Amino acid sequence: VPLVGNLGIKVTPSMALLNTDQTPAVFWIVTGKNYILRNHAVASRRYGFWFRPEISATGTSVNTPDVHPINIPLLEFDGNQAHSNGKYGLRVFDVYLPNE
Repeated sequence: VPLVGNLGIKVTPSMALLNTDQTPAVFWIVTGKNYILRNHAVASRRYGFWFRPEISATGTSVNTPDVHPINIPLLEFDGNQAHSNGKYGLRVFDVYLPNE
């Protein structure tokens, strides 16, 4: 499903949820198999776009041992803008090793 033409504004941390919620992003991307086009990430306390693929599937997909998001190539990331974010406009965390 493409993520196209969205505007995200003023994302703040939550200390009551997951550890990752303490360092929020306007757009949190966990797999490369996406088209991320012409989005605007504005005024997050931490990150505009956070690309964080896991080594293996998590959550409801945990029973899919052959899925490794860290190796899935990003289909397209173009025309996106990030500004006035607390730390980075784009963060790629921790390691990204696409197969293609």
